[in-house]
Amino acid sequence: MLDFRITVFVAAAMFSAPAANALDSARLQSILPLMREAAPTADYGAIVDFTIHSSKERFHLVRMSDGEIVFNARVAHGEGSDKNDDGLVDAFSNKKETQASSVGLFLTGDSYDGKHGPSLYLHGKSNTNKQAFDRNIVLHDDESYVSSQYVHKYGKVGRSCGCFVLTPQDRERTMRLLSLGSPVYAFGAAGVPVDDDLPVLPCPSP
Repeated sequence: MLDFRITVFVAAAMFSAPAANALDSARLQSILPLMREAAPTADYGAIVDFTIHSSKERFHLVRMSDGEIVFNARVAHGEGSDKNDDGLVDAFSNKKETQASSVGLFLTGDSYDGKHGPSLYLHGKSNTNKQAFDRNIVLHDDESYVSSQYVHKYGKVGRSCGCFVLTPQDRERTMRLLSLGSPVYAFGAAGVPVDDDLPVLPCPSP
């Protein structure tokens, strides 16, 4: 059986940042086997490419049977992962209250109605994200800082508290296709650390 504690670092180290929004074929084909092994009955999964700028479409909804990209979307990363607020991830964390994004393999949990409306719990399955559920790292939407209008005004997406934040339209499409136990795989650029010594930042519960 594949060791997800190891493969997350391998996947992150293999690739340099792409210039375009598209997820390249080699990257997709290296990640799909990990997702299929973790969730063999899932029809769809998602891949999040934190190597590129937040203004780009770096959330990729994937059909598991053939690896077809169903749609691409913008997604926010955590405030603790972007201390300069420049739209680029400079650190990840698995520590509570850092408000940083995490990388690795997640499986979707139950849906619920939270502060941001319909949302999706996530369960971390890698040693780089195993605290995701306890950290309240979820998938939800927020039009106010992920919209095209925000990106046109500021040149980037706003920062979350570590959650995967989409527009309402993209969140609805995602939750319609991802079933309970679907895989979500997030990765970052080689050299971006997983730093559990990041400072504590305040953030409301999602």
